Amino acid sequence: EATINVNTDVDALQESVQSFLDAVNSLLVTIQTFTAYDENAETTSTDPEDDNYSMSQLTAQKGGLLQGNYGVQLFNSRFKSVLSGTPAGYQSRASATDLLSGDLLSNLANMGIKTDTDQNSDTYGMLVVAPQSTLGSLQELDQENYNTMLTENMEAVVDFFCGPSSPGTTSTNEFRYASSIQGITQAGIY
Repeated sequence: EATINVNTDVDALQESVQSFLDAVNSLLVTIQTFTAYDENAETTSTDPEDDNYSMSQLTAQKGGLLQGNYGVQLFNSRFKSVLSGTPAGYQSRASATDLLSGDLLSNLANMGIKTDTDQNSDTYGMLVVAPQSTLGSLQELDQENYNTMLTENMEAVVDFFCGPSSPGTTSTNEFRYASSIQGITQAGIY
């Protein structure tokens, strides 16, 4: 005789979401670091006659190494757009009460994960769960959404991070069609 208990591991899911946020934020911090301007930065001189002379042009400027780099600016803009937008295959709901249109979780903000916009915060510009808000109730709502998604809508969270899929069918044993993503997978003969 054996008893098997199956439980939902909310903590493991929360750790996975946090790992995702840590990886994204690591990239965002790297971009901020290399594109920042520090008016208080100590610089060296390019004049060999000066006491603080350095041959390196990198120490003679107050801007980050990649400040003003168009490629980095373009990547940063597109990356943030991906983070704040609705991924391919997902559809936002027409309204909060319309349960039949769109996906329950169609972007990170639906889950209470947003960009911290407080310039005085240590996490400024990074993705955080329930960031500080001038409206205290908004922060509480974001935290509530996050907790609800993890505890009551775990399947939607897993689908969001793993990608939405429609079950596939095939008429032969020689070919396996596992799933498709709406708007990505093209119809045709393969």
